[in-house]
Amino acid sequence: MPENVHLVTLRPFVDDKGNMGLNIIFRGRSFDDGHLFVKTLETSPIFSNVTLAFEETRDSQAVQGEVEMALSAYYVPGQDKGGAE
Repeated sequence: MPENVHLVTLRPFVDDKGNMGLNIIFRGRSFDDGHLFVKTLETSPIFSNVTLAFEETRDSQAVQGEVEMALSAYYVPGQDKGGAE
């Protein structure tokens, strides 16, 4: 997890084929921070089909330049450290 990124919501889902996944909304201090988190999930063996749903730059004085993004990704069981195939 990049240092300048924090999760806003994390919701599990099961699709019509029984595959498990996560819908994630997160914020980063910058566009680059947000995309680093997306790239981290894309290259992780425990997630597949990482799909970015939206990205929005927030420019209020309190959060100038902050970006909020939403994505979905499927969990791949057995690919985590110590997991059985």
